Parts: sequence; C-alpha cells; structure tokens
Amino acid sequence: MNKAWESKVLEWVNKHDYKGYDPYDLLSANKYTRSLMYPFKTLRIDKKILFLLLTKLNDWFPLIVRKLFFIKKKIHPTYLGMLLHSQALLPDKLYNENKVQEIKEELKKHRIQDYNNACWGTPFAWRSGDVFYPVGTPFAVVCAWIGEAYLELYKRNRNQEDLDVCISICDFFIEDLHITKHSEDSICFSYSPRKESDINNSNLMVASFLMKIGALINNDIYKSLSEKATNFTLNTQLPNGLIPYFGNKTCDHNDSYHSSYELKSLFDILEHYPRSNWELAFEKYLSYYLDNYIQKDYSISKYPNKAFPVDGTSMADALILFFKIQDKYNGYEISKHIEGVEEIINQEWLKSNGGIKYKKLNNYIFSSITYTRWIMGWFAIASAYKLRK
Repeated sequence: MNKAWESKVLEWVNKHDYKGYDPYDLLSANKYTRSLMYPFKTLRIDKKILFLLLTKLNDWFPLIVRKLFFIKKKIHPTYLGMLLHSQALLPDKLYNENKVQEIKEELKKHRIQDYNNACWGTPFAWRSGDVFYPVGTPFAVVCAWIGEAYLELYKRNRNQEDLDVCISICDFFIEDLHITKHSEDSICFSYSPRKESDINNSNLMVASFLMKIGALINNDIYKSLSEKATNFTLNTQLPNGLIPYFGNKTCDHNDSYHSSYELKSLFDILEHYPRSNWELAFEKYLSYYLDNYIQKDYSISKYPNKAFPVDGTSMADALILFFKIQDKYNGYEISKHIEGVEEIINQEWLKSNGGIKYKKLNNYIFSSITYTRWIMGWFAIASAYKLRK
C-alpha cells in the first residue's frame, strides 16, 4: 500500500500560504446569510429553500459561489494552531524552527486584544440560534486547539514562553468563559464568553486542557475544575454510549468529528486522572464510535449509520484519535482501522498536488475543494502523528 499521503500533505501545507477558504465562510458572508443560521425547522419556507440552495452550491460549486459573494481567503487562527501542533509533533529531521517562529508570530497578530488572557476566534462572524458572534469573539474550541500546539511545543523544547501561553489560555477559560454550576461536583464551560451554553465537545476540550496543564504545573484548581466539567459531560452520556452534542436532557444526537473530539479529550483526561467509571464510559463511547461511524470501506461517515456525507475532517480526526489510543486500545483493532482509513485516503481523497478533498457526497461525487483549516489543518496533525511513529 502506498502510504505517501502524509508526506504529500506536509508538502502541500509548506508550499501554500496561510490564507484560504473555509466551508463555513459562505453562511457568514452577510447579515442575510447569517439569518439562515437558526434551527432549520424554525426557518420560514423561503429561508429554508435558500439555506438548502446555498448548501448545495457550497458542495457542488464552492469556488464559483465564493466569487459571487465576494468572499476572500482569510487566515484562520485554528489553522495556524494546527500547523504549529504538527511542527511540534514531527520527528527532528522534519522539524523546522523557522517555520515555528513564523507561525507563532502570525498567532500573535491574530490574538484577540480585548481580553487580558490569550484567546482567539474565527476570521468571520457567526450566529448560533439567537446568539450572534461578531469577528473578535473568542471561542473555547479555537483556544483549546491552539493551546494543544503550544503544549506540545513546550514538551518538545521546554520554552517557558510556550508554557506561559498555555497558562494564559487556562486563565481565559476560568476567568472569561461562563461556567454553569449544575451541582457541587458538576460544571459546564461555555462555548464563548457571550452566553452560557452546554456544548459537550467544547466543555470536554476545556476540561482536557485544564487537566493536562494542571498536572504539568501541579495546579489543583485547574485539575478540580477539569474533574467537575468531565463529570457534567459524562452525566449526559446516553445508554448506547454516545455523548450528545448538547448536554441538555433532550439532545440525543452528535456527529463523527465532534465524537472524536470528545473521545480524544476523554483519553487525555484519563491519562492524567484515571478513574474506573470514566474508563468504562470511554470504552462504551469508543465502541459506539467504531460501530456507528465506520463504513465497510473504512470511510468515517458524518452521521451514525449513514453512508454519506463523508467529511474529510472526520477522516483526519479519526486517524488522530486512532494514533493516540493505538497502544492502549489495540484490542479494538485500532491498527486495522488505521490501515483501512489510510488506504481509502490514498485511493480516493488525496489529490495529485497533495491537497485533500473536502467531502464525499455520494458513491461517485466528491466536493473536491481543498480548504485550509477544515481539511488541511487536521490532516497536517494526522501526518505528524504518522511520521513520528
């Protein structure tokens, strides 16, 4: 089997600059398109039609529709963080200190200055239901992804400045995010400082980062808050093993990449704070993930037990998850899953220039645009994990 995908991906990210399109920049283009970002069932019929039309155009004619809406390529801080994370994981012969410093300078430029602590957001405005997030709104998940990069870089080089960034991100989580207290031992970190929320993947990503930094610097406050946040999310786990997207009692759904975010976060928490009931919850969730998202050809479907669509980020994040847990959980045939995912990437997803296609729409059709953050950022990290094995 040709396993050159990892080298070709890194060649692509090294060849291209940091600016790029994003699958979500279209809906954020203007006030009217953002008015479509309410729950679909609540939209008027005309807005439902427009939402479906834009979704189809985004999949089938992504470059043309961006020209029509005058959408420009932008630098996404998440992409910078993922490239930095990739560099931190690479073997010595591929590590590029000049590139690391260049990315760190870019991250400094894009850091949000309205907060005392280190934080980042998206380069476009966003709406989630009734909440509008203007450009300049920091997001917990973006900060966690960037924090992971600085943590891996600190572990590699032991540069105090990198650890200081990690601590500042932790303090942003604690001082600037809403923290909803559900009981004495259960809390939930919000998605952003703008409103309380109960989104499980962002809550767990915050908990994971706090636990890792807390263990590293022996900070009991970080570790205690992490434990309480983990308690909240695990209390929402469904009998079938799935952790739903929202932590409220009415939510019963999720998708593959948010599921893999949660599994990675739980795994990292358990590495620093092993508890038997949490371990059982992780294994139950892992079984759900393997049984419901992985197709016969090892594609990772976006939704459980639905062959399509397949999102490229689902494929990349599955690899990252599998590489992380391979040594401990190979009883789940993780090595076999890695080989299967790599095989389908080489056969169908890798473009001749080293870019990765965005989405598989059906048995025959791909949306073949290569996005920076949403696709190449995740694949850069997956490549680094593969190359350091």
